[in-house]
Amino acid sequence: MKAMGNRSSIRWMPLFLTLAGLGQVAAEPFEPGNVLISTENSVHEYTPNGTWVRTLPIPYPTGTRPVTESARDALVDANGNLQIYNGTFDPYLSRYDVAAQSWTHWTFTGWSTANNVSYGGIASHGHSIFVTDMSTYGQGDIPKGLVRFDLLTGGAQRFADTIDFIDVTLGLDGLLYGLAGDERSVYVYDPSTLTQVRALSLPFGSYIRGIAVSTAGEIYGASWNDTIHRFSATGVQLGVIPSGAYDLVDIDISPLYEQVVVGSRFGTIVFTNLALTYPWSINVGGSTAFATFVPPDNQGHDDNNLLVSSGNTLTE
Repeated sequence: MKAMGNRSSIRWMPLFLTLAGLGQVAAEPFEPGNVLISTENSVHEYTPNGTWVRTLPIPYPTGTRPVTESARDALVDANGNLQIYNGTFDPYLSRYDVAAQSWTHWTFTGWSTANNVSYGGIASHGHSIFVTDMSTYGQGDIPKGLVRFDLLTGGAQRFADTIDFIDVTLGLDGLLYGLAGDERSVYVYDPSTLTQVRALSLPFGSYIRGIAVSTAGEIYGASWNDTIHRFSATGVQLGVIPSGAYDLVDIDISPLYEQVVVGSRFGTIVFTNLALTYPWSINVGGSTAFATFVPPDNQGHDDNNLLVSSGNTLTE
């Protein structure tokens, strides 16, 4: 990191910090199907019906968190551990090992994102974690694209390095989807080989900040214009509803109950279904909130508890 010297290679640092947390004990596994919400530098866990389970504070590995370095999107990986896009200009991939109740942090040369509250996506496939990367023009931060961290080797590599990405998701169809900074261009990759499969454009003026993809390859979008969208695999709009929340930033799909969860700029979490009917919401504060479902056991990205990442805290 700039504050700590050269970012010319991957660095990791274990932080053996036992967190009592609030609510359910921190060592208990995240419940498949629950929702994790990352907001205000904590993660909160909720059940699919909106009942709070527990809260875990998200540390910044160098100590005091700089005001620009907010925790962003989050997920539970194939090992049941929490992974967080932790920062902005000097981000870390931060992993919370549930069994050990400890944090480990990695970074990578040139990795950063623009200081926009809706940017900073993360996805999981097997032992790989993918994060978005943007040119931010700070020292060493010109590179862009997607970065893959290998959880087995600790290595990382950048690909698709001609594009500024603001979100990335592993579709329930098994493909990796990256959303570009123009808020409408979507690039699709094989998550194992990193080969581009196709590219498509969403309708102009949709202002999509977050995407999720169903088993059928349909793309669901969270719009900064407060609406939730459903697109075909080729980008044709199939449906849209008002969310009742302001400035949507993130979206995820549960593979178990066909439930959709959407995060927003001011802490409102919206739930709906794949048909985009019967939306309802809860509020987790007044700050930007990212949301994801806890996947089924031994799957890289599925199930139904909700994790909400907001203001440097992750909530399930």
